[in-house]
Amino acid sequence: MKSSYFIYERSTGRILRRIYTDNAEIDLHLQFDEAWGIGSPDDRYQYFDGTQVTARPQMNISVKGLLIENIPKDTHFTIRSRTKGVIVRDVCSDGTLDLEDADGEYDILFENFPYRPEKVTINAS
Repeated sequence: MKSSYFIYERSTGRILRRIYTDNAEIDLHLQFDEAWGIGSPDDRYQYFDGTQVTARPQMNISVKGLLIENIPKDTHFTIRSRTKGVIVRDVCSDGTLDLEDADGEYDILFENFPYRPEKVTINAS
């Protein structure tokens, strides 16, 4: 009998894909470092914490003018300038990002699994 399953990465709990298949065939869909669970959770908002599907936490980043704080350690960020077309990618290791020398408008995307991605817009004009 066919059912809905999700495939997740064992090392992180990241939900990689959802499939609909027979129970007897589920292992045929696995690759290295993958396992499966029953159901079809939404990987944008959930992950597998080792025992159950749970909500991905929010980062709770705060913006004070051109200073961004409370960034979780080792968060990857991408800065896109709306006016200059510049793109910067880096990793925040100290919890803050200061754009004091910036000029223009910027979209900044923060990513650090299992946190949900967070996007902020800074107007430094």
